[in-house]
Amino acid sequence: QRIEQNDLEAAQEVLDRIGDGSREMIDQMHDIVWSVDPTKDAFSELSERMRIFASGMLGPIGVALSFQEDEALRQLKLTMEQRKGLFLIFKEAVYNAAKHARCQQVWVELRRAGQGISITVEDDGVGIEAAPDRALGGNGTRNMRTRAADLGGSLLMNGRSGGGTSVRVTVPIKPPLPGIGD
Repeated sequence: QRIEQNDLEAAQEVLDRIGDGSREMIDQMHDIVWSVDPTKDAFSELSERMRIFASGMLGPIGVALSFQEDEALRQLKLTMEQRKGLFLIFKEAVYNAAKHARCQQVWVELRRAGQGISITVEDDGVGIEAAPDRALGGNGTRNMRTRAADLGGSLLMNGRSGGGTSVRVTVPIKPPLPGIGD
């Protein structure tokens, strides 16, 4: 039998989707294994994983990355839940910038925020089509908000003046950070 070109193209599309799904599942398994590894409890481990993920997601599509970290956070110890939740929120924010923002630049800032930490991902893209900090309809935004709440924190998502989007998650860290309230 003769195989039509359309059949070959359709089969290739299915194979591509299967390949993409398989790679995504492998990445998710790596995230789980990493988050439960007790030797990865230092904030420096989380920030390095964030930097690698963001570079790998943004670099190939030509988006510049600026990554700033408060050095005082590097020795902070995080629980498995904190590592997992913060990393998944971060991944979603960077993924959204890479896939939807049509941006040229992404800025990441990891810093102290009172008795906790704040992670901000900003882009110079087209911005969000919603009022500032209004819950958006997508699963990604809902998942980020749920994860932040599960960590006792909050998630703010705002359009920036002149375009772009800012996503900030702030979570308390217990015990309090060294040097705060001593």
